[in-house]
Amino acid sequence: MPDWWHGKRVLVTGAGGFIGAHLGLALGQLAAHVYACDRAAPPWPTWSALGAGPATAGVINVDHVVEVTRAVKEARPDVVINLAGVS
Repeated sequence: MPDWWHGKRVLVTGAGGFIGAHLGLALGQLAAHVYACDRAAPPWPTWSALGAGPATAGVINVDHVVEVTRAVKEARPDVVINLAGVS
């Protein structure tokens, strides 16, 4: 299954959090192109603590359809993983 991720474009929302950072790092190690986005602007502390960064990072509020549409058009993802939440 790891080969399946090779070269895939993956849009990860909520990427600035703990799970998003670990997922993004793992996907990057599997040679996926990670388009990471979060409400907060990068750099994100969890990514920094892991000593890694996404291939592409952006700011998005998943409550706004225009922002989501823009992110999908930019990322052209094969896979979308939504980890965004309200806290």
